[in-house]
Amino acid sequence: MRKFVPYKKEALPLREETDILVVGGGPAGIGAAIQAARNGAQVILVERHGFLGGNITACYVETCNHFLFKHPDKVGGLYKEIEEKYKQQFGRSDDIRSDFPAHRFSSEYLKVFLDKFFEENKVRILYH
Repeated sequence: MRKFVPYKKEALPLREETDILVVGGGPAGIGAAIQAARNGAQVILVERHGFLGGNITACYVETCNHFLFKHPDKVGGLYKEIEEKYKQQFGRSDDIRSDFPAHRFSSEYLKVFLDKFFEENKVRILYH
């Protein structure tokens, strides 16, 4: 039987401090980080890839916002804000490619948009 050896207690240098640390830059992490920053917290988001968006941008799930398209109820919130600001900056997806439905994101443009959106909302991102 192996003998348990406790770790040595030693002081590690503190590299950085933050109020909120969000791990993962997919849709849930995006919402958590932006809303925390808008509520006055200093926020750092850690993402393993070199871009935000999770499966939307990594796996080209560009129709993730289909539930907002022609929805009979008024849909709002942060996700709707992202969709509207994205379209203001890059236009509708059928303007980019004629074979794209209007409600679809372009994954590559969304990566660029999210980087700027995080910068505007003062959320620091650590990639890779």
